[in-house]
Amino acid sequence: MAKIQNNFVYKYKIKENLEKFSYVDYAEAKRTLPRLLTINKRTFEKYMYVRLDDTYDIPARNLALLAHYFRVKMEEMINYSPSQILDREIRRNPREELAAKLGLTK
Repeated sequence: MAKIQNNFVYKYKIKENLEKFSYVDYAEAKRTLPRLLTINKRTFEKYMYVRLDDTYDIPARNLALLAHYFRVKMEEMINYSPSQILDREIRRNPREELAAKLGLTK
């Protein structure tokens, strides 16, 4: 279930995973993770507090690195179900879409 803090539901479980650490390990992780992810501390803070309704997403590479650091699967780092992409959406040709818009299909 999503972690609620200050009445916000966070998109990622970074803070939740950090809170499992001791105080010393928590502080060390907050110091070293930005360097390991090659981001600044402010960006890492942003990662921790991305709200569920925000459009911002953590790059997949960094999410994978965080999951590895916390020893969880990447899917366990998120508090939402990603939307599905249907096969017909993938196979849809831009020409077919234009033809459909112009009413040129059967």
